[in-house]
Amino acid sequence: MKLVKQNTIVLLTILFLFLSSGLVFAYNQAPMLDEQVESRELPAVDERLPENPYVTEVLDRIGDYGGTLNWLATNSTDDPKLMALYNNINLVRYTPSLTVKPDLAESYEVSDDLSTFTFKLREGIRWSDGEPFTTDDIMFWFNDLIKHEELTAESGSGWLKVKDELPEVEQIDDYTVRFTFTAPNPYFLEKLAFPGRKPYVASHYLKQFHADYADTDELAEKVENSDFDKWVGLFESENSKKFFRNPDLPVIQPWIPVTEPPSNRFVYKRNPYFYKVDEEGNQLPYIDEVVLKIVSDKEVLSMQVVAGNADLQMRQLMTGNFTLYKNNEENGNYKVLKWEQNTTSLPTFAPNITYGEDDWMRELNNDKKFRQALSLAINRPELNQVATKGLAVPRQATVYPQWEGFKQEWADAYADYDPDRANKLLDEAGYTERNDDGIRLKDGKPIHLTIYIGEDPNLPRTMNMIKDYWNEIGVDMDFKALEKTLHYTRRDANKLPWAYIGSASWSPTYPFNFVPVSNSYSSGNWWAPSYAKWYETNGEQGEEPPAEIKKMMDIYDEIQVTKDQDRRVELWQQIFEIHAENVWMIGTNGLHPQFVIKKNYVHNVPERALASWDYGAYFGPSEFYQFFIEEGAQDN
Repeated sequence: MKLVKQNTIVLLTILFLFLSSGLVFAYNQAPMLDEQVESRELPAVDERLPENPYVTEVLDRIGDYGGTLNWLATNSTDDPKLMALYNNINLVRYTPSLTVKPDLAESYEVSDDLSTFTFKLREGIRWSDGEPFTTDDIMFWFNDLIKHEELTAESGSGWLKVKDELPEVEQIDDYTVRFTFTAPNPYFLEKLAFPGRKPYVASHYLKQFHADYADTDELAEKVENSDFDKWVGLFESENSKKFFRNPDLPVIQPWIPVTEPPSNRFVYKRNPYFYKVDEEGNQLPYIDEVVLKIVSDKEVLSMQVVAGNADLQMRQLMTGNFTLYKNNEENGNYKVLKWEQNTTSLPTFAPNITYGEDDWMRELNNDKKFRQALSLAINRPELNQVATKGLAVPRQATVYPQWEGFKQEWADAYADYDPDRANKLLDEAGYTERNDDGIRLKDGKPIHLTIYIGEDPNLPRTMNMIKDYWNEIGVDMDFKALEKTLHYTRRDANKLPWAYIGSASWSPTYPFNFVPVSNSYSSGNWWAPSYAKWYETNGEQGEEPPAEIKKMMDIYDEIQVTKDQDRRVELWQQIFEIHAENVWMIGTNGLHPQFVIKKNYVHNVPERALASWDYGAYFGPSEFYQFFIEEGAQDN
């Protein structure tokens, strides 16, 4: 009897220790997968999850499984990639407090000199086709894409370099990999957490399209049956270079794309191998599928949202429609949330100081007094009231105040409404003569600017106000809309004299609006694209910049290898000081709220959060896959 009592105590003690450790004995899956498991089309959920799943701490409560999340967009080429970016699946990720934590990696170690980073992957993570995710997928990405002379990784390789040198990437074992740089790389973890910079690919799938791995005859046949002349084009297409463009490509995302582009309706189905669970062991995501519907423009999108046709919407909501959205909350069965943005300025205008199509315009754009005068002529408070219902803050295009090194003087630089001072600066610059319409002359020619803008239907009202402000000081302006892809392509070709550039965002890992060091599609510089190309190609292409621009480039290079955070802040401050005086970008109003509209039956969405592209692609830190739809809410 005494022995039984002792055994009972031991068993109870063991049980208590297991329970208190937080270990999960059995995992749960979405009901939609039950039949596939029973028929053995899928392994049991315990076999589909890694040994140590990532545990998501849900915001409000454990979610309900099921439902279809509907959201809207206007660009069928660009917007579908957001399903990949919103979830931001990478070795590490941003938290809501903007710190970095392990994700695909179970843990990581950083050397004291910040030059070596060792990652331990979660053992047992699988691609959406059930194949194991290992360091083989990282090594293939590095050796056979990044280092390959003919191929281009979808996120490029510039972000990976220090002093223009790639790191050494060493495969320690199937689940451990080490990155060693030639100098300190203090922002490497933040660079990894930046949207789209995933250092891995589905090597088991892509090797069949790679000349170094595939059977020569079989690959030749695949190329012949494709739209490409060479294997390189076929490989990059299969690798979904534009993010989520190939439904056959295995993913590690919570939802799998199943729609072949082009389309006006994209469907994303649950990934049964997704490696994350909630605190109770329920495999995520909660939502069964996501449907992205493409509409013609932002006005149509707003009307669809107001009518209740979007379950969750952040993309392309217009600040000027805030009252419209609020007034229809009850009828649309939704709630308008106001998240915070780190928007430096919106809109922001960029005169191209490297413009190569017209020497007269280039000389005008390079006149600092001209740029300063245009900035002073804008009535920002009035523009704020008319365009954004007073919800923004009048300011210059500079860093946001949440940054630790911010100085208010930068936001105030040439941002007052002072047409008298603007006129004085233009007179000092030598533009004293005018034509019969009151437009100032340069070399006998009326000063006329054409600004190329995006397709936002709300922009013409803002642009017409800017046109009137500048007309009052003797500068004529018109504007033309360009489709986004064409807008960016012409920028990178140095063919835009002036451009509307959106919010001119900045973070230490996305400096490209403020320092011309990248000419890539998604991170190109608008006000000096030719200087950016010179820097990016080590002087082989583009145009060598003048001393002041080179100084900023040198400061930027120093930042990238400086270990001390305080010193890095001081160096960034030097760059913002230079910008404040030169006004290479003309800001208007910034720090706008970001509206998020969610149906009342969509839960675990934060009431307030930072909506930032740089810090995890808007929804990233909130862990999109823990959002859920209330059970039965969509039955009617």
